[in-house]
Amino acid sequence: MSSRLTPERIAEMQKWLLEHPIDHEYDEMCDMLDSPAPPAQLASRAAYNVLKEIGELPPGVE
Repeated sequence: MSSRLTPERIAEMQKWLLEHPIDHEYDEMCDMLDSPAPPAQLASRAAYNVLKEIGELPPGVE
């Protein structure tokens, strides 16, 4: 997994997360299997999970 996470890809995910922050209004919806949540919310949550796992969350994102 980490071989695909180049510094450039990590920077892209960090930028995405800062530009498209997680909106907790969609928390319940995003947990659904066939979620009607906006794709940007699903992508932000995926980026957050990956960045958190590797310890690379951008400053100001917890």
